[in-house]
Amino acid sequence: MINNVSWQGYWISIALLTGSYYLIVFILYYRNDFKYWLGSRDGERIPSAAAFETNDKKLHQPLLLSEEIIQGNVGGDKQEAIPIVQSLKDEVHAFFDEAYKDITKKDLLVFLNGITNKYPTVLDSPYQQSINQLIVFLAEQNCSVHLNAEEVSGVWLR
Repeated sequence: MINNVSWQGYWISIALLTGSYYLIVFILYYRNDFKYWLGSRDGERIPSAAAFETNDKKLHQPLLLSEEIIQGNVGGDKQEAIPIVQSLKDEVHAFFDEAYKDITKKDLLVFLNGITNKYPTVLDSPYQQSINQLIVFLAEQNCSVHLNAEEVSGVWLR
């Protein structure tokens, strides 16, 4: 039976199996980005910082990213901002995963400033405090650099 398989049939089946494998891996790995990409085609806009204001013009309390977002305890306009905040959180995690132990505090702050400047909608939003806490924690854990509140708030300056 194996003699009845041509080389062309063999290579076509290998190509189809390999392609389907990588398609499945791509869908599993990037499913959240893919859902966001499909959802944003419906004319959804990225909310501005003004979208976080309540009716009485007070901002919501900061959310703890690791608990409330994962559990889904957010609603309304905040739900639209979660992909932006998650993207910032992922980029900060990736930076600290690659950061080395003997980085200076000044260099660390410059790199973090470059990252946070890509996300102006998070500035003055309820999520900024949570991102600041994440930065302080990861700086201490991964780089042995202790940042105070003034230094972390300076990361958001342009």
